[in-house]
Amino acid sequence: MSVVNEVDRYKGFFENGKSYVHISMNLGKIASPDHYRVMFYAEEIRNSTGLLTPYADYTQWVNIPPPKLTLTPSQIPVSLRPGEQKNIDLQINSTKPFEPVVRLIYKSQNSSSPAHLTFKPNNLNISSDGIGTAALNIAIPSSTDIPLNSPSLEYFYTLSAEASFSSIPFTSKTSKISLILPFYGVSGDPGVRSIPVDIVSEKTRANSYLAVSIQKPLSLTEQFTSFWTSFGGIVSLIGGGFAAGFSALVFDRLRSGTARSNQRRTR
Repeated sequence: MSVVNEVDRYKGFFENGKSYVHISMNLGKIASPDHYRVMFYAEEIRNSTGLLTPYADYTQWVNIPPPKLTLTPSQIPVSLRPGEQKNIDLQINSTKPFEPVVRLIYKSQNSSSPAHLTFKPNNLNISSDGIGTAALNIAIPSSTDIPLNSPSLEYFYTLSAEASFSSIPFTSKTSKISLILPFYGVSGDPGVRSIPVDIVSEKTRANSYLAVSIQKPLSLTEQFTSFWTSFGGIVSLIGGGFAAGFSALVFDRLRSGTARSNQRRTR
């Protein structure tokens, strides 16, 4: 680590009543990177019993430019009946070349919801290409009751992907000591400053929304209609094939019997 720029008694970087400060840096001095991280800290140096002691407060690492994160379900809305379940795909995209760890969570926007939502997996690592996938299982208990005067129940959920970016150590990952830097107190006396080895990075969150419609169970007539719509063609094909085979067998028997009868007459 080296000091790129140092300004003594820097002034004019804040305004009264404002909750922020202005700090600038010449990126040309650090090779003008496209992506980089910064960390800020405030330090107070105290002289107690003749010993200079620094007290500092550090921010998290801040990614510049801020990484973008998106969460996209493959199907919206989802329609199910009691006792049914369905898996939908989720795609998570992150800004390259970061490789965050993403945690998937959800929150129901209704006071109560019978649906069971499960992420598979609920934690995943996004590769350097910025693309990750997961599945969301939605299950409706068979005991779910739908009022007679209501055709369906509608529920809404907020799906969230929370990305954590790896910390950047000042020293080797195998080292447990802190980095020691020199500093000079107001009197010009030298001292040392201890900076933590690992400082976590800021988190980024992306939200998406999911609607789940729970339909009434099918009646017996509707179940038969649904079955016939799905498998009626196959049943007809099998039934037609059986009928055709049986007819050919009967015809062969009749033809064989006729031939034997003609032979007897000839004799």
